[in-house]
Amino acid sequence: MVNTIAMITFEFIFKRIATYLTKLENHRTQEEFDEGLSLKIILFQLVNCYISSLLIAFWYKDFGQLTTDLVTKLVFKQLGINILEYATHRCITGRKISKIKARFAKTSEED
Repeated sequence: MVNTIAMITFEFIFKRIATYLTKLENHRTQEEFDEGLSLKIILFQLVNCYISSLLIAFWYKDFGQLTTDLVTKLVFKQLGINILEYATHRCITGRKISKIKARFAKTSEED
């Protein structure tokens, strides 16, 4: 579980770092910028997500632990994504409802 939390945290941090580094490269076109950014993010995610699995599989050779590691990553990453989507949806919906209530109160005061 700690590994999954660290993986998600590093992914978030590195996306910002990758964007900053790609901007420093000063690409001529948007396509070159997008390709450079995509390459950095994909390579980092490859290392970030699978380095622990590779160590367990090929260094420790403990396939029971490998199974546990992969299932833990899958479950907790999906759970984290679902919680984030739910919280985002609630925040956006809450703001929209507040705006509608404010407009309704404003129009009823005018009447």
